[in-house]
Amino acid sequence: MTITTRASFDSSSSHLILTGDEAAEGQGVIEIECGTLGIPGAVIGAAHSTFDAGILTISGFSGDASTIEVFWGAVGVLDQIPSIREVSLGVGHPNPFRDGGMVCEFALPQATHARLQVHDVQGRLVRVLVNERREAGIYRVAWDGNDSQGRSAANGVYFLRLEAQGRSLTSKAVKTR
Repeated sequence: MTITTRASFDSSSSHLILTGDEAAEGQGVIEIECGTLGIPGAVIGAAHSTFDAGILTISGFSGDASTIEVFWGAVGVLDQIPSIREVSLGVGHPNPFRDGGMVCEFALPQATHARLQVHDVQGRLVRVLVNERREAGIYRVAWDGNDSQGRSAANGVYFLRLEAQGRSLTSKAVKTR
């Protein structure tokens, strides 16, 4: 088995990006000693990840041109908050995404109740990601690609819908194999 991997780490946002090619899809395993970073907030782009005794084990990659992102402390509010003027919803990343899931960002200029939902193309509710009062800030929320019952959602187009401060914003996400 051959795996070629390149890595970049942004220490200001505690964000690791691994890209590479895998000779046999789904066969690779990467182990990362997380040190003081601790348990990651989200692992996107791998079918499986476990954290035990300070070691993050990532497996189940998608084959050629795989991208895996690891966020520490990223699911939740970001540490550095720029001036936020209005409610906003970013495009999920990666997009399109695979079974490993995706992360999307939203921003709130002031404390308010926020509701972030995933809908299919027929408008049916697939999953509620956030439904609570949040302080002003920028938030990253992971969607693992599963529905509210924990089943893997079908491949296709989905819409992330954020409702906050009387506004409703929508962003498109595409799930592929």
